Amino acid sequence: MSRFVPRAAALAVASVFFAGAAATSTVFAADAPRAENPYLSQADAAARSARVSNVAYVLNFTLTGKESFSGTTTVQFDLKDKDQPLTLDLDKATIRKLTVNGKEVQPQYNKWFITLAAADLTAGRNTVSVEYECLHSTNGEGLHRMVDPVDGRVYTYSHFEPAAAHQMFAVFDQPDLKATYQVNVTAPADWTVASTTRETKVEDAGASKHWTFPVSKILSPYNFSMHAGPYKVWEDKSGKYPMRLFARQSVAPQIQPEEWFKYTKQGLAWFDDYFGIPYQYEKYDQLLVPDFLYGAMENAGAVTFAERGFMHKDKMTASQRHDLASVIMHEMAHQWFGDLVTMQWWNGLWLNESFASFMGTLATAEATEFKNGWQYFYTQGKARAYVSDEQVTTHPIEVPVPSTANAFDNIDAITYSKGASTLKQLRHLLGEETFRKGVHNYLVKYQYKNAKLDDFIGSLGDAAGRDLSQWTKDWLYQPGVNTITANYSCAGGKINSFNLQQTASAQYPVLREQRVQVALMDKQMKVGKVVAVTYKGANTEVPELKGAACPDLVYPNYQDWGFAKAKLDKHSFASARKSLSKVEDPLLRAMLWQSLWDGVRDGELPLNEFVQAVLNNAPAEKDYVVLGDVLTKTTQAKAYLDKMNPDAAYSRKT
Repeated sequence: MSRFVPRAAALAVASVFFAGAAATSTVFAADAPRAENPYLSQADAAARSARVSNVAYVLNFTLTGKESFSGTTTVQFDLKDKDQPLTLDLDKATIRKLTVNGKEVQPQYNKWFITLAAADLTAGRNTVSVEYECLHSTNGEGLHRMVDPVDGRVYTYSHFEPAAAHQMFAVFDQPDLKATYQVNVTAPADWTVASTTRETKVEDAGASKHWTFPVSKILSPYNFSMHAGPYKVWEDKSGKYPMRLFARQSVAPQIQPEEWFKYTKQGLAWFDDYFGIPYQYEKYDQLLVPDFLYGAMENAGAVTFAERGFMHKDKMTASQRHDLASVIMHEMAHQWFGDLVTMQWWNGLWLNESFASFMGTLATAEATEFKNGWQYFYTQGKARAYVSDEQVTTHPIEVPVPSTANAFDNIDAITYSKGASTLKQLRHLLGEETFRKGVHNYLVKYQYKNAKLDDFIGSLGDAAGRDLSQWTKDWLYQPGVNTITANYSCAGGKINSFNLQQTASAQYPVLREQRVQVALMDKQMKVGKVVAVTYKGANTEVPELKGAACPDLVYPNYQDWGFAKAKLDKHSFASARKSLSKVEDPLLRAMLWQSLWDGVRDGELPLNEFVQAVLNNAPAEKDYVVLGDVLTKTTQAKAYLDKMNPDAAYSRKT
């Protein structure tokens, strides 16, 4: 999922314990009856998945365009024992008929879940059928309904993450109870219906049509979807997989489908090659939908996007095309990491999103014309993660999630950008091909299954031939950002000593291992010698730089391999303020600007001197990403100065 709309993060973070190779939060089997509330606890989910397996759904929906819809869920599953009742999730429905193993029973239903009596169940294969009616949602979850104010047409689409599938049908609504889905839909004759699979039959039925979809691949409930309405549909069959794009009729003139298909085709080819596993869902639909809660959602084979971010009356700018390519690649990465292999519980959501952010950026940089993908990632996300990780509200990347009520508590810059940055530096620490091999092995081993963090890290560690337990403890279970600084001395125009110093905050005094590149630059801001260094501990000697020409500027995280604040030494700090615009690499310029801004935030560079550095260097800036970032920082600086001296601000306005 891509979130351009922020969700408030919880301030309190549960304590996390580390033991052995990885940290775990203790989960006990739920012997007590399930709590009477809308949420599913991790304990209840674990207890249910220990009993239920081999789940298959047949879903029948009747859609009219009106405020409600009707459906029938038939679910088959294996049950380990019939010692206790079993719950089946269904939210705020009117149940017309409940049948358990061929016997009609009176529903025991609290508007959140149905309790199936132990006496009606059997140890072995069970069949439960629920006939019901539901209101469409209008909050972006479940089966959302929207009436287009322009032409009065009705559009519906589904959204289930983290646990909203039961707002649309009866389901074991947890990620580790994967299932197949066979769908049948009756809808108005002028509607198009899309789901995980491509329809096999469409039959006329008077004012309606009946759509039949084949059995899907195995999916977690939140990765399944169904969407229906009088959408405008574009189709492209020029790639390996057929592609379609959907949008409301009234906004269709503002959509540029050729751009969508170009990046989609490039991405599918790239991911097929990188993962070494072909795309599994046979066709690739993308739907622009109204009232969407987030930026996009990775439903298998039928990805949804918030239309507000992708409507353009004129030809798209380079920045807009970059945004489009980035979000397409992010959701596409999920088709493998998230859909094909899925987290066991919502504490793994960070890995799902971090991996998609990392792989989406890598694909954007390598498969499209936007070779500055990592620069875009740095300015748009990573810089914010540094700030978030220094605040009192920071939290570990991996945190416990007691119930579905807490699934999104900590979805923020730490989850998306720090998590992705951590994976990026792990790739450099292990080696690019080693990392790729570990990811491939993980996807092969756990395809169509659920996996935990230990499984992913274990696959990478096996590929690298090393134990990553300490790395996992330091990076994933400890918050806070470290600072790295180059300490060096010169004699006779040559470096005679050089080491990297790593420091940590007093609140989170952990020193971490990672691999970075140290770059030496001359007076013309040309990059000369570059050395890769794996450091850990407070000081790491870099003997390879002894004898090199004494630099005018040293940058200790060249090409942004590591996740660390790069604090410039005194001489480099002065050189950057004076000559930053001479640096050729836009990513390096962006990082140097961040180092100057860090100097302001850390009280080491007066704000007016930062503004002077902007005046000295920004007029020569031609890169739209860097310039936008600098102007944002300058606007913040001006707002602060105006606040400190309101009389001067008033004088400038008048």
